[in-house]
Amino acid sequence: MAVHAPDTTPLYRWYHNSVYDHFYTTAPGGELAPGLGYNYEGISGYIYTIQIPGSVPLYRWYHNGVYDHFYTTDPSGELAPGIGYNYEGITGYILTSQ
Repeated sequence: MAVHAPDTTPLYRWYHNSVYDHFYTTAPGGELAPGLGYNYEGISGYIYTIQIPGSVPLYRWYHNGVYDHFYTTDPSGELAPGIGYNYEGITGYILTSQ
């Protein structure tokens, strides 16, 4: 079970059945997800709202052509930018496994 530690916030999970896309956000209302056909699936866990020692940003990317969100800790986006994904910002901060 996920623990709500200090300086963390819920990470809400949404899913779109038609395009098979999961969307994660810290916004309780799901940003634009409900209006675009996403269904709320609950809290996936908790994510830091500020960078603390041992944490790294979780970057969010989106490909409009295939309706897919991609999340990574790689600041360059891995292969995402080269295959049509657009950078959407930092979702929050997560601890690295060390």
